[in-house]
Amino acid sequence: MKIMACILAAGSSSRMSRPKQLLDYKGETLITATVKKLMNLAIEELACITGFLKQEIEEELKEYNITFLHNNTFQEGIGTSLSLIANYAQSKDYDGLLIALSDQPLIDVKHYEKILKTGISQNINIVATDYGSTIGVPAYFHKNVFNQLSELKADKGAKSIINSHLNKTILLKSIEANIDIDTDQDYLSLLNRE
Repeated sequence: MKIMACILAAGSSSRMSRPKQLLDYKGETLITATVKKLMNLAIEELACITGFLKQEIEEELKEYNITFLHNNTFQEGIGTSLSLIANYAQSKDYDGLLIALSDQPLIDVKHYEKILKTGISQNINIVATDYGSTIGVPAYFHKNVFNQLSELKADKGAKSIINSHLNKTILLKSIEANIDIDTDQDYLSLLNRE
């Protein structure tokens, strides 16, 4: 199977005093740490959707073999980034797509590996993460749902697609996925965990 992964990094971190993608954690930026984890997977291509911080993120990740796709409509919401990467994956004839975020630093590479292994070995449309209180990304999407992803608009995220395919979705638990960085307080809490 031909699989790609993508980091969604287009947002402006509007609830923070600085861009979360470039926050330092354990000596590297959140986005660099995510890239390093995903580069260890059995994927053909790693993409990154940029938006607000196009130049800064491309500069930060220049030493890695990454396809950068710029979302000109990132202000409209995460659905526009999901639509962009789904259209790209379709155009390149990928069989599956792993979506990840840069603001979930406690997810280890084993969780990403398990998502991919499950997605590839099972006849299933979606493998998503069960946070305990909700479900979402990181998640694997089979090409059967690329059309639906490509039709997402504005602030509709992957969760809407996952919920519409629950009968063909496998959920994998990850308590670590519950730790995401959306506010300055979230970041301080993360640093205090060290």
